[in-house]
Amino acid sequence: MILITLRLPVHPERVEEWLRIADQYARDVNDEPGCVFFEWSRSLSDPTTFIANEGFLDQTAAEAHMKTPHVPALMEAARDFVREVPSIIYVDAPESNGYVAMAEIEPRQAS
Repeated sequence: MILITLRLPVHPERVEEWLRIADQYARDVNDEPGCVFFEWSRSLSDPTTFIANEGFLDQTAAEAHMKTPHVPALMEAARDFVREVPSIIYVDAPESNGYVAMAEIEPRQAS
């Protein structure tokens, strides 16, 4: 599995517009056959910083992702929204195939 985390700081005055672009991008990526998941979140300490977490089945799926029309379109559009260069973490984890249950936390039973 290829795991990617992207940290993207957006100009405060462009956040609402960015949300529309980011939402469509997430839908496009999640529709890709090799995508295991793609999710945006916002930083709690800076709500103008967006975090993308994405997982692809393997290197082939990640490479196919980069060749889709929505990737270069987002990269071009993002240039007008970011206030600094985004940062990225890229991990090739062949032993993983997606989320698994966390053993340390279980829901409490309603009393």
